[in-house]
Amino acid sequence: MYKIFFLFVMFTSLWSLEKPMECQQQNVLAKHTGYYTDTTLWNNLPKLRQWPLARGQWHGDIASFNVTKERENNEIKDADIYESGEIFAYDNWHEGSIQSVCSAILKNKLWIFNKNNHKWEGPFIRVGKALDENTIYFNRLFQNKCYKDELNQKWCFRNSEIQIDNKKFKVELMLDTFETPLYGSALKLEENTSRLWMIVPYKNGWKIFLDTWVTDENYKAINPLKDKPWHILK
Repeated sequence: MYKIFFLFVMFTSLWSLEKPMECQQQNVLAKHTGYYTDTTLWNNLPKLRQWPLARGQWHGDIASFNVTKERENNEIKDADIYESGEIFAYDNWHEGSIQSVCSAILKNKLWIFNKNNHKWEGPFIRVGKALDENTIYFNRLFQNKCYKDELNQKWCFRNSEIQIDNKKFKVELMLDTFETPLYGSALKLEENTSRLWMIVPYKNGWKIFLDTWVTDENYKAINPLKDKPWHILK
């Protein structure tokens, strides 16, 4: 009986170490500035190689990406800790940020109390500077690699920029997918915001499709399994 009680106390103590029991002050959190993301999302992105897929927005055939809607939930996905110690979290990039009123750092990992479901959520790991999430995820997705297309042009991906031979294109990985197709990772061009480059995994490289926002009046869905891509990178 005493052994069982001892084991119960021991496991309860270990569990309590996994999650914080109280909120921390801003001056404590200020020592841990940066951008924090969900561990599962971070690990899945280079494996699955698609932003919507890594986020868990799709669970069916790839051709259905165009009609799949954003998964609706209140789970926190990522957060910024500012130099002031304030924390702004995101449960959906389309909805914007939510200021956290109760957070804690435990073993260098961030936990946030979600007032929507009254649960501690995390742990979130620090992966870069605050307010730099687009570039952080871009580098995680494309791994700073270079490829050759069917015209023997060299494409290099780094820091929200694509260099094709000697020409550079500033792009933004669209974390908010509310108005983008979902069959691949959408990149918005700085020089032409009405167009999207949709990046789809293909063998060890990528297929690239020219596409538009799904809210455009003349939007026509692309099937990445049947339609011809703009470029193929190997």
